[in-house]
Amino acid sequence: MKYKVLFFLAFISLISSIFLLFNPWCDEQNTCDLNEPSDFNYYLGIVVFSLMLFLLWFQIVKPTKNKKIIINISIIIWAMAGLYLLYLQHFVLQAYCKYCLTIDISGLVALMIILFWKGEKKNSQQKQIKQVSREDDYFSELKASSDNVDINDIKEDKK
Repeated sequence: MKYKVLFFLAFISLISSIFLLFNPWCDEQNTCDLNEPSDFNYYLGIVVFSLMLFLLWFQIVKPTKNKKIIINISIIIWAMAGLYLLYLQHFVLQAYCKYCLTIDISGLVALMIILFWKGEKKNSQQKQIKQVSREDDYFSELKASSDNVDINDIKEDKK
């Protein structure tokens, strides 16, 4: 479930990067154009978030430890870049772009998810514990029922 939420955040950031590329939806203050970034920056965002979406999709379909590490490192970089860009918008430009904010805040939320979301591992461990306890209960009942059976009764039943 964690990777599905991260996939959703990366998808929202990809859409925001595409909006920034075409830029007709920028707000009245034109804050998107204040720093006059090149189209390369927008294409870079589209490529990076597309790659992240593919990586997250493959992690959802077939999870591996290596993909998890790459995803975590990517999200840390995303969040650090987001913090830097929030700093620039607030203190340097003193103006905000709603699409940039969406990307930056999504990165920070993704960082919080990888740091604090621990539910999946516990749930799988709890399921394994429940399954083992059920098996133990079954074998205990089987042993108890076999202790009550007399061998002579079984031999007489066969005759």
